[in-house]
Amino acid sequence: MVGAGPVGLLLTALLQSVEGFSVRLYEKRHEYTRTRMVQLAPYLVADSVESYRTDYIDGDSVEAIFDPAELDEGLAFRQSIPSDLMALLRGWTSGFCPLNSIELEVSDLIDARGSSALQRTAAVVTAKDAMAMLEPGDVLIDCTGARSLLRDHLVPGSEEIDGDANTLLIRLEYALVITFLYGQKYDCDEYCNIDVEGVRSFLVEECVVRDGTLTNRTTGRRVSAIVPAYDRAVAEVLKDVVAWTNDLAKPA
Repeated sequence: MVGAGPVGLLLTALLQSVEGFSVRLYEKRHEYTRTRMVQLAPYLVADSVESYRTDYIDGDSVEAIFDPAELDEGLAFRQSIPSDLMALLRGWTSGFCPLNSIELEVSDLIDARGSSALQRTAAVVTAKDAMAMLEPGDVLIDCTGARSLLRDHLVPGSEEIDGDANTLLIRLEYALVITFLYGQKYDCDEYCNIDVEGVRSFLVEECVVRDGTLTNRTTGRRVSAIVPAYDRAVAEVLKDVVAWTNDLAKPA
């Protein structure tokens, strides 16, 4: 694990409690100094569908967006988080706190466990250093943030097995997202800059209606939602999307 910020520390705390794992954590900083105030969203520690609905954005749409199996899997993972770490996570949902307080608390938790399967090293690690450390069976996780250590070393793979590739191509379900840059000039057309033809092409050519459900032809999974940003103008565009979907549902 390279990078002991919030992400690297959290992953380390999770893996540290899993039997059979040996974790090496590298961090160049000797102290945590970032004091900006942050808060963890309450739904991230939800242990039931009901508590997941506390999310003020997607709370009313949880069961429409996620398949039941996906909800069960996500909730099961949350319930498997060690109690000492979950106690910290729940505390961070109750109000704002400095970022370095989160880092220090997780760092102290990791050290307090006294696990012999964890080795922490304070050092500057280059991409060359990181890759040279790897041995068969090792997994290198880059948690160095915006200035990613390994981003420029990723090799795109192909759909076929490529021995030289070190990335995996994973096709995710489609979501349509519109972002408005508040405080900045944003020229918006009548379709809110949505690629209308792209959405129509996806619905018509890559989807099929089976038993009343819109399904991705490639993955075989239902398309749960097309998610726009929250703007009234989007409603006009969605009229076309709904019309296309209804046309798909009509018998040929």
